[in-house]
Amino acid sequence: MIRLESMKPWMSSEQFDIFDCRKSLKTYKQIKETIFRKYNVKIKEESIVVCLRRTALGYTWVFHDPGGTDNYLCLEDEEEFFRLIDEQTDETQCLSTAQGIDLAHELKCSRHLKAKRILISLDCERISCQIELSPNPPDRSWLNHMVCKRGYKLVKGKEIERVRHSECRAGNIRRFFQKFRNSFNIESELLFNCDESYLSSKNHLKFITNQETSPIRYTIEKETHITGMFCFNNCGIKMPPFFILPNLVNFPPELYEFKNIAHFASSSNGWMTKHLFLAWCVYFVAFISKYRTTLESSLRNKTIVLLSDGHGSRANPVALQLLLQNSIKLIILPPHSSRVTQPFDVGIAGPLKNEFAKLFSKYIFKLEMDFHSKSAQLRYCKIRAIINAFDKVAKCSIFLLPC
Repeated sequence: MIRLESMKPWMSSEQFDIFDCRKSLKTYKQIKETIFRKYNVKIKEESIVVCLRRTALGYTWVFHDPGGTDNYLCLEDEEEFFRLIDEQTDETQCLSTAQGIDLAHELKCSRHLKAKRILISLDCERISCQIELSPNPPDRSWLNHMVCKRGYKLVKGKEIERVRHSECRAGNIRRFFQKFRNSFNIESELLFNCDESYLSSKNHLKFITNQETSPIRYTIEKETHITGMFCFNNCGIKMPPFFILPNLVNFPPELYEFKNIAHFASSSNGWMTKHLFLAWCVYFVAFISKYRTTLESSLRNKTIVLLSDGHGSRANPVALQLLLQNSIKLIILPPHSSRVTQPFDVGIAGPLKNEFAKLFSKYIFKLEMDFHSKSAQLRYCKIRAIINAFDKVAKCSIFLLPC
């Protein structure tokens, strides 16, 4: 059953009349007479054939049709194409270009099959034979044009482990914030976030140049692994960074000048451990005790909330008891979700690493100091760059929106 009214919006009036005549099983001669009486236009049988074929395929036809190349999809299928794209798209899931081309091809094949059925129902089997049952898929240039035409974009996807994606579902995040709603509903001065980060000295700075110059960047002979534990609150108050140096017994003499503005520890591989987390908690408790004296009297005895990821080093009962005894509530963020829930990752990590890269390049090649070894020079420049970069990073507020 052909629903002519649903096709009327994209059909011209003469196209509608020709198709309606054929639907009423009028002969080509009768159609010519009907069109001449209504429009005073003589049309050939070939024009009627073209009109019926284009109508069945979903394209518009008019008298003295100029011809030319039609869009791969008719207007109706084009709307369906983008409707399906929107339907299958959410915040992180989108169709790939290959899937988009396959979708357009499926719609085209479906349209051709529908067109053949329509023409056969109109007793136009000869015209139906002109329509391919398996048309070729569109090329990439068509997809590029359609995307641009409709205001969509072709972008590269971000690589991420499957578990991180599955754990970062909106429902999981919403349940977490609902669970700790009361804990987060506190004064800005009382909400802190801590996170460790490894900053590489292998930066990737870009250079401004003309066509005649080719900038070079000297390689670093040996990467020095240093982990930094960073902590700040909602008002931008920062605790001195806590550095973990790899496999050291004695404190490096070149770092003496930083002893009063940073904390230092060592592990076999330069990463955080349960024992070092306890050491960090001791420093944090001391920092908070002093910080409380700067607060208004109404806030000094209130509980401090500390947000952290679920790194295995946090599972230290002594450290947790120490925090609890000093009115500090540790809240562990949902697993594998730090890229969207960790304030440090979202607001500070990027600017910190960019500023560190600029400062490290400046120090390593322009610093006029004598060091007893290359490792000592790299260690000094890296620590200095991290401290100054963390100091320069703009305040990052921890905004917890209502769920």
